Amino acid sequence: MLKILIADDEAKERNGIERLLKEGGFDFAVTKAVNGEDALHKVEKEHFDVLLTDIKMPFLNGIQLIEAVQKLERNMVFIIHSAYGEFEYAQSAISLGVLKYLLKPIDVGEFGVLFREVEQLCRKIEHEESQRHQLEEDRAAARHFRMERQLLSLLEQEGDAHEALLQQILSAMPEYGQACVTPVLVCDRQGTLPLYWDVLLSKVDTAFGKDAFCLIHDETQALVLLFQARKTRDTARLETVYKTITNSMRQQCRLDLMVVAGRTLPGLAELKFEYDILNRQQEYQFFLSGSAVFFHDRDYIFSSDQDMMPLMLDRVYNSLSVGNLSEARGELEKVFIQVEENIGFSPIYIKYIFTEALKQIRHIMGQDIRLPEVVEKIHTARSFDEIKKQMRLAMGALLHGEDESPAENRVVKMARELVYRHYAEADMGLSYLAEKLEVTPAYLSSLFKKDTGQNLVKFITEYRLEKAKQALRESNMKISDVGARVGYPNQSYFISLFRSREGTSPAQYRERKYVEK
Repeated sequence: MLKILIADDEAKERNGIERLLKEGGFDFAVTKAVNGEDALHKVEKEHFDVLLTDIKMPFLNGIQLIEAVQKLERNMVFIIHSAYGEFEYAQSAISLGVLKYLLKPIDVGEFGVLFREVEQLCRKIEHEESQRHQLEEDRAAARHFRMERQLLSLLEQEGDAHEALLQQILSAMPEYGQACVTPVLVCDRQGTLPLYWDVLLSKVDTAFGKDAFCLIHDETQALVLLFQARKTRDTARLETVYKTITNSMRQQCRLDLMVVAGRTLPGLAELKFEYDILNRQQEYQFFLSGSAVFFHDRDYIFSSDQDMMPLMLDRVYNSLSVGNLSEARGELEKVFIQVEENIGFSPIYIKYIFTEALKQIRHIMGQDIRLPEVVEKIHTARSFDEIKKQMRLAMGALLHGEDESPAENRVVKMARELVYRHYAEADMGLSYLAEKLEVTPAYLSSLFKKDTGQNLVKFITEYRLEKAKQALRESNMKISDVGARVGYPNQSYFISLFRSREGTSPAQYRERKYVEK
């Protein structure tokens, strides 16, 4: 319904115009103002399509009112009705773009003709405004998509290619060269984030508005980039916001999220380095329960580094349990680095933790070493370098055989078959597969990567998208139905994921393939 504001200091005039509109069957919602100042206040608070105003009013006359409204850049139709037909008023009205100068008393026939014209003009303005807004939205969406593709590529490029792409982004969008950015990784170990993508976007938008940029990295992970003018971080406020989001997602969607927040960076140049750190941190999510929020430069996953040591050693044990021996050695080296970078560990604690680690490693590998002798050397070590030497020697003695287990290969094969059969189920992800195969998600993830060299979540995504492309090529199914058919019932998530991986929307992909035929 169109909206009209009638400004007149005489009640009978306001009510008379309202009655004429109703009797003429014109589709207007009427608001009345008792003078020019009252009318201006109403225009400042509310949108109107038409302003019909008297000239002689207290505080602000009709001409002054129209001038004030025009300064607010409101796209309205202006009509003046007045008993004063002097030339100077008519001249002022014409210069202000007033549609009609309507003299009192109003002629009913003239009034009807005028408002039929006003209705058509308002509909035309409404249509043009709608087209303009749609064009702006399309441009913003295209810009967002282009930026999303470039940022995702920036996270994957190395060396000269990374630097070239960075300069390309800053050249096309120089405002990002002026802004500081805080990367925040949102992780879902259950693999059901695609179902609730719109809910997460809504909560991020409520919390941060246009300053937040959300990227889909894979089905278990979203990267939120917070852009700001200054390199400052209100950690307490951000922690409260992140916890509010995770608690709300748990209550509303029964989804446990792990949020790992990075440092506030002076620009995009350091984004890849910071993202790689965050990504390594999120690998520990399988050893956590419930939702969690961390600032990696403050918490390094846990509030004390001593709490983190058992978790890091769990990754060593997990790699060993799936037979990934090179990864186990790499994880052990990370433990060494953690100790070296944190001077708060006591010598007694360091010796204790590595002694217990040796016992666990021997138990997993089912091989014997001269444990008392190695433990004694660790206990009498005078430096951490000596402890590292003993651990490496012991690991070398235990890890002399790297035979793969046929049983483990069967688990990987069964995981693939489950993906092939159940990819259309929306909740089919890492946790789903692990439950079906009666193993832990961490074990299945490590085993799949060791055996295939590929990330399991990425494998699921790629298979689903291949099925989606096949459906787009071979059928006329609606885009939303294609998404639901391959396990993405949330249409906006499916379109965003498809574009981020294929460089085009599902609809554009279908059109291109149709033309190629």
